[in-house]
Amino acid sequence: MEDSTLWSPDLEEKKEEEEEEELLMLFWALNNKRKKNWVYEANMKQLECGEYHHLIQELEMDEEKFQQYFRLTPAQFSEILSFIEQDVKKQGTNYRKSISSW
Repeated sequence: MEDSTLWSPDLEEKKEEEEEEELLMLFWALNNKRKKNWVYEANMKQLECGEYHHLIQELEMDEEKFQQYFRLTPAQFSEILSFIEQDVKKQGTNYRKSISSW
């Protein structure tokens, strides 16, 4: 009378194949995680489509509108910016571009 739980070459081979398959599935699951973006997709287009960059160009052409919007004359705005520019200036990295102060 043979017991089916006894060791056999076929059984050992089947276990090895199952382990290999499990390892491959684990490897695939770990390497195929959904990549997260650091920056929301809409914000990636901020330099081309952002409100500030379009608005500032229009306001620079009309000093009165500039003053109404910022509550400063362009000269006052530039002077304040020159004081704080080094504090708010950022450097871009390989991962994301910095937002310019002007």
